[in-house]
Amino acid sequence: YIPFLAKLLQENDSIVKKNSLKALEKLINLKSIRIIVEILNDKNLEVKKEAIRILGNLRSKRSIKPLLRLLKEKDTNIRTLARKSLFKILNKYKEFDILYDFLNNRNSYARREAIKLLGMLKDTNAISILIKSLNSKVAGIRQASYRSLIKILDGEIHPQIIKALNDNSWRIRKYIAKILGEISNTDTIDHLFILLNDENGDVRNSAVNALSSFMNNEIIDLLIEKLNSSNWKVRRSAVKLLIKQKSMELLDIFIPLLNDNDLYIKSWAAMAIGKLKEIEDIEPIVLLLKDDDDKIRISAAKALGEIGNKEAIQFLAKALGDDNWDVRKEIETALNNIDPKWIDYL
Repeated sequence: YIPFLAKLLQENDSIVKKNSLKALEKLINLKSIRIIVEILNDKNLEVKKEAIRILGNLRSKRSIKPLLRLLKEKDTNIRTLARKSLFKILNKYKEFDILYDFLNNRNSYARREAIKLLGMLKDTNAISILIKSLNSKVAGIRQASYRSLIKILDGEIHPQIIKALNDNSWRIRKYIAKILGEISNTDTIDHLFILLNDENGDVRNSAVNALSSFMNNEIIDLLIEKLNSSNWKVRRSAVKLLIKQKSMELLDIFIPLLNDNDLYIKSWAAMAIGKLKEIEDIEPIVLLLKDDDDKIRISAAKALGEIGNKEAIQFLAKALGDDNWDVRKEIETALNNIDPKWIDYL
């Protein structure tokens, strides 16, 4: 039957070709695998896809190299099918080294698919290589490496991950912090706190987001202590973390920050108070409408609009004469948020 089916594969009819491939799948031997491999060059995409699927099901080592070449294809569906078939084969034989060569391939598609495969195969030996890939200039490579590391680690902390927190690359430190946030293991809290002092803002933000998943009273108390730090990076990071809690219990912490010397902290505190919404005393925020910095005035107007206290209308209306157009625009938005008919209160 094999010669007959092989001859049918020369037909122009794609349906005939696909059915012939399905028949060959049932006649498993080295000869039928060779014939199916040759069909990977077929111009008809549907026929090509069928051949890829069958090679994955046959799980033969002879199919590995031909399928690896398909990882360079521009067609996303072809690459995805090839990756899934390769997973079935490589997972059977536990031979993953062949993928490492692809991580240096000039073709970014091939690199990305190889990285995804290593994640699917949960190859712990690839951890150090994937960490280096987090520093790639190609965003897709970085994202694929991040997702694969999450799959490989599977909630566990690996020594190489902790070591990478001190890597010279800020991108690597950023993604490692993000990974630790996903793993959500309390043993990593101290490591993440150290990153709040990182020289790179993206790394600090990543650490803040990671730590937000651990928040409890003990960590909140520690963050409040950090507000007295002489290091502006630590103070700002601590404020960002506290803001994420949106708790009325922190109101007494935020109000003093409205007079902070750091304009960013001052602005963030105003917006944080606005998100609490249940504020009765709006005077501390109203005073900020006269601040010298326009960013602070914008934050104050936004906060008052979010709080929604109608007592703020008269103060906001008086501030409509602000010299800064952005401030005036934010004040108008705040007034309409409080009450579209705000002018009736004047």
